[in-house]
Amino acid sequence: MSGIHSVLGKRAFELLPPAERNFWKSEQAVLPGYCDLPDLHLASQWDGSGKLEQYARYGVMPNGRVTPHGPVDENWFGAALGGQPDAEKTLYVLRYYLKKIIGLIRRNQPAESALFAGTLAHFIQDCSSPGHIINNVLLNHLFPVRHGKLFPLHGVIDGWPFESGRLKSRPELLGRTADEAAFLLNETLLRNAEIMTGEIIPLCQSIQAGRTSTAGRIMDRWNRVSTLLTASVWHTAYVIARGKIPPAAERKFRTLDLTRLPLIHENAPEFDRTKYIKAGIPFYDCIYPECDPCRSRLSTDRIPFEPAVNTTYDGKGNAVPLALISSGKRLNGNGIAAGSYGVASFRVPGTLYSEFDVLAGVHPDSGSDAKVTFGVWCPELPEPLLARGEVSRLDDALHFHLLLPEKCRTLSLLSAGGNSKLSVVWLNPQLISR
Repeated sequence: MSGIHSVLGKRAFELLPPAERNFWKSEQAVLPGYCDLPDLHLASQWDGSGKLEQYARYGVMPNGRVTPHGPVDENWFGAALGGQPDAEKTLYVLRYYLKKIIGLIRRNQPAESALFAGTLAHFIQDCSSPGHIINNVLLNHLFPVRHGKLFPLHGVIDGWPFESGRLKSRPELLGRTADEAAFLLNETLLRNAEIMTGEIIPLCQSIQAGRTSTAGRIMDRWNRVSTLLTASVWHTAYVIARGKIPPAAERKFRTLDLTRLPLIHENAPEFDRTKYIKAGIPFYDCIYPECDPCRSRLSTDRIPFEPAVNTTYDGKGNAVPLALISSGKRLNGNGIAAGSYGVASFRVPGTLYSEFDVLAGVHPDSGSDAKVTFGVWCPELPEPLLARGEVSRLDDALHFHLLLPEKCRTLSLLSAGGNSKLSVVWLNPQLISR
C-alpha cells in the first residue's frame, strides 16, 4: 500500500486512546510518515539519496534481513515475488518489532519508539494488501495486457483511495504479552492472506472492467482491516509496556477457538502418513508421494483436498452446519470437517497453551454407519499420538481433553477409515492458555 501508508498511519493514531496519543504527541506530525520507512529504505538503493545507513537502523533486523514488504517465504523472499508464506519468518518480524517498541516505551522514548512503530506498521499494512500476498508475476499472467491497455495492478491496489475518517472502530488488545500478541497477530495476518487470495480474481476483474464500486468495496474492507490492525499493534505495545492488562482482556485470552487460526499448508516429513499408521491410525499409505504428498492439510471425498472450517458439505456440495451427537443430544458449533481421511494441522505453541479440548465424531446426517478412527497428533513429541478413539455416526462423539507439553508446536487432527458417504467433524475445538 505504498500510496497510502501515511493515510492509514494517520487514522490509526487518531483511533488510539487519549493516554497513548499523549505519549506520542510530540511525534504526531511525523509518525504517519514513518509508515513509509521501509519503502524509502528500498528506494534509496536506486534514487541516489544515500540514506541506506540511516534507514537501515529501523529497516534491517538483528538477523540481517531487511523488513519485509508483506509475508515472506522460506528464503525471505516477499510473497509478491516468492512462494508460500513462511509463518515462522513472519512471526520473527512481529516479535522483534513488538518487543523493540515495548522496550522503548518503557524507557519513555516516544521519538525512537515511533520510528520502529511506523516500520512495523508498514509491514502489517503490506500484509493486509491484496497486491502483496500473491506472486505478482502470476498476477500478470492471470491478468495480461488486453486490447493494448496495461493495468499496473499492484500499484493500483496499493494506492486505492481510502476515506479513513469513516473508520470509527477502537483498537483491540492483541495479547497480554509480546509473545502472545505476536503469535495471534501472525495467525490473523496469515488467515487474512488466505481470504484475500479468494478476492484477487473479482478485485482485478473489477479494476480492469472499470467497476470501481465493486473494487472499492473490496479495497475499503482491507484498508479498514489494515488501519485497525496498525492501531491495535500500537495500542498493544503501549498497554504491555505499561503493565496494565484489563481484567476483561485477561478473561478473553484464557481460551482460543482453534478455528480462528489458519490451517498449516506444508508438504513435509512431519506429516508422514506411515507414522500415523504405525501409531494405530489406519491411514492409507503414501504410495505415490509425487501425486499425493504427505501434507499438513488433507481431505478425501466428500471434501476434497483440504478440510473445511465451520461447515461441512453434503453429497451435492451444499453447505451443511457442523453437528455431532453427545449424551444423546445433537450439538452444533464451530469446528473443522473433512472426508473420511483427513489431516487438519495448526500452529499451537505449548509455551502459550497448556490444554486442548474438542469433540470428535461422524456427522449424524452422514449416509454411512462405518467406523472412523480419530487421533490428535503433535509431531514434536517423542510420543506424538496424544489421543485416539473410534466411533460411527450412531455413537456419541469422543471427548478429548488433553494436556499440551511446552515442547508442542503443532497439532494435527487426524481421521482415517470410513468411506465417501460420511463427513468427520471436530466440534468446538478450544485451546486453554498456560
